[in-house]
Amino acid sequence: MKIERFLVVVSVILIRRSLSQASGEVDITGEYSLACSSKAGLPSSWRIMELDVIFDDTGFWTTTTIVYSDPACTAPAFRYDERARYRVLDLVESSEWVGEPYLEPTYNAVKYFERKEVTVIDRTGEAFLGSICPGVDFFAFQSYDMMDLTCSALFFECAESHNAEYGCIHVGTTGSLVQCQHSPTGSCTPSDAVYAYAIDENGDPLQCPLVSHYPSRDDILGTYTQNCSTVLGLPSNMYVSARAMWYRNTVSIRSGYFMDSKCEDRIAFSYLRTYNWQMGYELAPPIGLTSYRELSTQYLTKELRNITEYGRDFLRTLCPENNWDITEYRNVIDLDCIPFWFGCRWWNNEEQVAVGLDDYGNLGLATNSVTGSCTTATRGTDLLLTGYGTPILFHPV
Repeated sequence: MKIERFLVVVSVILIRRSLSQASGEVDITGEYSLACSSKAGLPSSWRIMELDVIFDDTGFWTTTTIVYSDPACTAPAFRYDERARYRVLDLVESSEWVGEPYLEPTYNAVKYFERKEVTVIDRTGEAFLGSICPGVDFFAFQSYDMMDLTCSALFFECAESHNAEYGCIHVGTTGSLVQCQHSPTGSCTPSDAVYAYAIDENGDPLQCPLVSHYPSRDDILGTYTQNCSTVLGLPSNMYVSARAMWYRNTVSIRSGYFMDSKCEDRIAFSYLRTYNWQMGYELAPPIGLTSYRELSTQYLTKELRNITEYGRDFLRTLCPENNWDITEYRNVIDLDCIPFWFGCRWWNNEEQVAVGLDDYGNLGLATNSVTGSCTTATRGTDLLLTGYGTPILFHPV
């Protein structure tokens, strides 16, 4: 069934791309995955794996690259995550091309970066990054904002061009994505674009095949409800029901916290949160789900409503330093109430967790890590559970 679904999705994307190219438009949307491969510029025994997710509805392009220090891709050294808005520009003429070969058609393109983050995984990655980024102290299991750093041929500071980087791309009839090299001094202007593809150690272009990763964005869109249940980590006499609405750009979740098992009376408070969202790599699914993927969120709102005496007493126990009282409204986006929520203000209110589906279309969310899920290094991947240890699932409406 999954193989049939894969073929259908890929066929639809390829037909759509063919029609758009015939009408003069360029459609590069889709998900592209590069398997374990060498890359020119890295040590000869090192390899990379990469996932590119390109959205047409939001204009976003996200890239997750894991760099390995061994040829079998079993020893991850570091990973870097990028998010940018993108534009496909005019066609690159073959007469302008300097690399070999020239793949037709190839287009100029520009990315306006909003995020560049490196997460160091082990000491080998720590040493390598330290060698190409002099002046920066890297430590294993830490994440670093790379937007304003230039590190050899890996990252460039393009502040004067408003974090824009220019290059070129090719998407073939089989659906493989090929990107161009960076200039050794950074591709911050159109004149800096290098008309040669990124290559492996044999000089062949790095081709990322079009794939179908499940769940996709379209699989998750919709409205879901969480039935009244206990939540692991909360008092045994507290019950939660919720309604989640997943749109293409944002998610809105409203949860009610009650002191009765039917979630009808004795409300403690309501918790409303909204965030922008992007999905990344597939993860090993936990028990209860058949698919699981990284979820990057950027919170827009986190607020408590209708705090009663029950909620006040609970919050005073959980976060005694925050002067809780009975009130109609409280903004909590910058507050830490471990393990309930975290204020990731130093990371632009971004939190890194995971999301997945079961065979019946029910949705499961990861809980925050106990130290806060503000970076990929501290990502929460454990599924949100009831007080009985069973998965909490949101059911489609």
